[in-house]
Parts: sequence; structure tokens; C-alpha cells
Amino acid sequence: MRRSLGILYFLFIVYYLLMMANGIVIEKGSPVVLGFNILFFAYMVFLNLFKNPYFNKFLIIYLFLLFLLVLILLTSSAYYESLRLFVKYAIALLAFPAGFNLITREKDYHYLMRVAFAFLVLYLLNYIIASTFHLGGSNLRYKGETSVETGNLFDDALFLNVCILTLLPLMFYFYRKGGKRFVIILMVLVVTVISVICMKRMVIVCVVLSLVMISLLTRWISHKYGKLPDSGSVLKLSLPHYALISVALIVIGVLFWDTFMDQLEARRTEIQRSLEEESRVAEIIAIYEDMSEFESDGVSLLGQETFHTVGTYANGAFGDRMIHTNFGIILNGSGFIGLLFYLVLSLYFLVVLFRTVRNSVLTENLFARKLYVTYLVLWTVYNVASFSGTIWLTMYPAFNFLIMGAILRFFYDDKVSNLKSKYERIGL
Repeated sequence: MRRSLGILYFLFIVYYLLMMANGIVIEKGSPVVLGFNILFFAYMVFLNLFKNPYFNKFLIIYLFLLFLLVLILLTSSAYYESLRLFVKYAIALLAFPAGFNLITREKDYHYLMRVAFAFLVLYLLNYIIASTFHLGGSNLRYKGETSVETGNLFDDALFLNVCILTLLPLMFYFYRKGGKRFVIILMVLVVTVISVICMKRMVIVCVVLSLVMISLLTRWISHKYGKLPDSGSVLKLSLPHYALISVALIVIGVLFWDTFMDQLEARRTEIQRSLEEESRVAEIIAIYEDMSEFESDGVSLLGQETFHTVGTYANGAFGDRMIHTNFGIILNGSGFIGLLFYLVLSLYFLVVLFRTVRNSVLTENLFARKLYVTYLVLWTVYNVASFSGTIWLTMYPAFNFLIMGAILRFFYDDKVSNLKSKYERIGL
């Protein structure tokens, strides 16, 4: 299992490097990228088939993916486009059982935090290189006079940065020394600022949501289950470190203020747009109206052109625009049955946590509290981010579900060990 986990972490890092290089060093649509996607998908399938003693526990995930695959084969007129998106989505969902099966020790979580930190380093490195050599690429969407140049890293990397921001409670838990914690805070601050001034509205919403939820949930757990003796020490820094962070905030503000204001002006029109004028809202309404007419029961119930979204919905009213929300993609591609399946699966990820967590572990264990808060924030932010079409992404949803699966395993093992102890005490 340790070797399998090491390979998985390696694949995540390599995938991130390919994201940086795609369209800049490597031609977009290159066989290299396509081949690596297939390799990543194949490895996820391998882990779920041969490194998974809890196969039945995740049956709903496998049934949903099989359902989508069958619909693609039956309804799609462009297998390549449909299967390309299916592979991305499948990698993400299959990461949940992989995290559950492979990340079983506290040391494994520690290495997971190192992978997250590596993503921060790579994102900053990419920003420096892109800014130095003006590698704006096709992702320089909201362009002002002092634009943020991100190379090829945009949607996937920005949401991944929010995911890493959500891991702060765990990072603070593992890196208790002030020096390491200061470096992490500084890195997260810089990356968060860069992510925000990219002016992707959903990213900004998710950043704020993450911070607010972490604060509120942490306070709620302390109030409900009582404070633990060492809970305060996890967040403490020395006075010099607070001073350095304050200086860093001032420097970051000075460096990025002009860029932020310029980006804000470049995006002002779209930010002020009303909800009714928002394209992704209009496309969901159009798809829903088409499906709800039931002109064809088969299409309304099971969808059309599964995962082939460009120009195939709303009678072509949106031209070559792809569907921008998970709900629209699922409803158009798998009908009302598929949308119901998708919503049930989303609730499954939440319910399975509540059914597994015992109150006693949150009363006694600080690590468990950090995991619990992290899981709830990850689940919430992912569902909010789905209004930006996270099905189109790979790294962010895959890493998100990997962490969630790993957290669920912690609570599952705790519950099983306590059941065994109970049965041993009563002689069973």
C-alpha cells in the first residue's frame, strides 16, 4: 500500500507539472497530455479494483460512473470529446476510494500535506516564470494594463489553491514549529492574493467561504465538545513571527495593489452583471426547460450527447459555448435520472461522514477535530465550486476527493476499533 500511495502522489505532482507546461512547452492537445490522462485514469481503476478491500462501500460511485459510460456509448455523437471529459470526472471520483484505502496512518496525512505544499511552490514558481517571460497564454482572460500572468494555470490551479487553503488546520497541526508555520502562512498568503486578483468570481467566493467556515466550525466544535488542553497551541506563533507576517501583508499589499485595482476595473462589467444576465444561469434554465417539456421521454429521463456539451444543448442557442456548471452538464447529458443520481451521490459523501463519526472522538482528539472541519469545508466548497463546472477539471476535484476519502478512513478505523473493544469487553 505504501508503494501504491507513493506512485499516486508522484502522479499528482507530474500532472501539475504537465498543467504548467501544457500550451507553453507542450502543444495543447498533445499526445503526451492525452497519454498521461489515460495513464492516470488506468492507475485509478487499478487501485479501485485491486487495492480496494472495501469495494462494496463505494458501490454508488462505481454504479454512477458505469451509468455515465453506458449513456456515452448510447447517446454521444463524439466519443472522443465525451470520453475525454468522462476520464477527468472518473479520476476525481475514484480518488475518494483511493484515499480511503491508501492513506491509513497519521504519517500518510503528513506526506499529503507535503504534496499540498509542493503545489504551492509550483504555483508560485509558475507565476514567477509566467510574469518574467510574459506567458499569459489563452488564460489571460480578464486583461488590464497590469494583468496577472498565470501561464497555462488557471481554473484547475486556482480551485486547487482554495483546496490547499482549506487544509490550513491540518498544516498547522503537523507543522508545530513557528518557523515552518510562518513559511506556510506566507506561501498561502501570496498564493491566495494571486488567486484572488485573477478575478475569477467563484474562486473569490470559495476563498471567503473556506476561511469563514474554518473559523465558525472550529468555534462550534470547541463550544459543543469542549476545549482541549493543546488546542490553542496549534495556532500559536511567536511575536516575531506575527511581526513578520504583518510586514509581509504590507509588502504584498504594496506589490499587488495596482494589479488588483487594474484587474478589478477590467472585470467590473461582469462583476456588476445581474443574476438573470449571467450566462451559466441562462444555460441551466434553458437546459431545464428543454428537459422538462418531455417531448422525448428518453431524452428527458436519460439526457442527450452525454458529456459532449459544446453546441449540443438548448438547440444550439449558446453556440460553441460549453456548459459551465456541473448541474447543467449532468442534466443535459443524463437527464433527470442522472441528475437525481448525481445529487444522491453528493449527499452520500456527507451522510457517510456523519454516520461514521462518533461524538467521543471529537470530544477527545484534536487531530480528529481538524479532520472533521476540513472534510466539511472541502465538501461545501466543492459543491459551491460546481457552479463553475468542476467536472471539466482534474487536479482540483481529484485532490479534493483524495483528502476526503483519507479523512473518512480515519473515522472509520476509529469506529471499527471501538466496536472491537466493546465486543471484547462483553466477551464476544
